[in-house]
Amino acid sequence: MAKKDKGLLERFKEGTLDVARDFKGDVSGLLTTALGTQFGTTEWSPPFNQDEYQKYKPTIEQAAKQYNIPENILTRLLYQESKFDPDIVSGQRSSKVGAKGIAQFMPKTAASVPETGGVDPLDPTSSIFGAAHYLNKLREDFPEPRDMLAAYNWGRGNVSRKGVSEAPWETHNYYGQILRDSGMPYERAIKDKGLLGMTP
Repeated sequence: MAKKDKGLLERFKEGTLDVARDFKGDVSGLLTTALGTQFGTTEWSPPFNQDEYQKYKPTIEQAAKQYNIPENILTRLLYQESKFDPDIVSGQRSSKVGAKGIAQFMPKTAASVPETGGVDPLDPTSSIFGAAHYLNKLREDFPEPRDMLAAYNWGRGNVSRKGVSEAPWETHNYYGQILRDSGMPYERAIKDKGLLGMTP
């Protein structure tokens, strides 16, 4: 790794990297530059529903590669959303607010993602590729991984209007767990809310 890149990565780990300042121009490669090395050797595997996860792993790998999203992030996000629980994936169980499927897409969001005309929340392949595509789109507005994940959970509009600091506890816990299990430091990101060490 180049000396300059190492410095950026170290600052990213510490939570002191300013994307707007340190990455002038195109920031679409931030996750590859700063996170790719970090995540490249860090594997995370779900503690439950391993058989179900193995069924979807090839699709997750393909979607992560196609949309330049670290596989660990995508895997951990999908687990956070559905735990790879067959009843949730199939739509037999949905959230109180109506989110469905392996990636827990809301109907309006599913219809707006991607160019293919929308995501079928109850089709795991469609949802996995849709989630990767949506993260890639969110990254354009929210280059910081914390903010990108918060927008996926809390909504793009909420993060844009209010900022992550105003997000509910659920959202701070959401991105905190994903970043932690993916090998990223998360203490700085959530310490202001007093959530260190807390689990759902």
